[in-house]
Amino acid sequence: MSYHRERFELDEKDRKILRILVTNARTPFSRIARELGLSEASIYVRIRRLEKIGVLRGYTASIDLAKLGYTIRALIMLKLSPDRYREAISQIKVFSNTIDVYEITGEFHIVMKVVARSNEELSQLIDKLGSIPGVLETRTLYVLRTIKEESVSSVLF
Repeated sequence: MSYHRERFELDEKDRKILRILVTNARTPFSRIARELGLSEASIYVRIRRLEKIGVLRGYTASIDLAKLGYTIRALIMLKLSPDRYREAISQIKVFSNTIDVYEITGEFHIVMKVVARSNEELSQLIDKLGSIPGVLETRTLYVLRTIKEESVSSVLF
């Protein structure tokens, strides 16, 4: 993922629209229009523009993974071989039970946020990651308790 993207300036009404959609992506245009004192047509045009320029990438549901049995969370750091880096990344980014994958600086190259239903499932996940060609070392940080978990969108808007 590249961080050298075009930057867009949003006006206050665009920010308010995004704030409303982050809270509830199913909010009807009519309600957004009422809250902002704009017409539904104006809301429609603004949302379509935000989609077109890539600021609004989609609409998602907030899912409680614990209610589906995924009560274990962990961060797994991976050290990769330079000569098999791309090959390893292509397998890591589609790995099951993975929430996020980041390329990082420091001793390790990758950190993954994963979920599991049991310690055994987490252990199997770690073993499978370790067997990927190009993965030299793994280090797992077991999450004891989530203190704060927010989407980036809710923090910024």
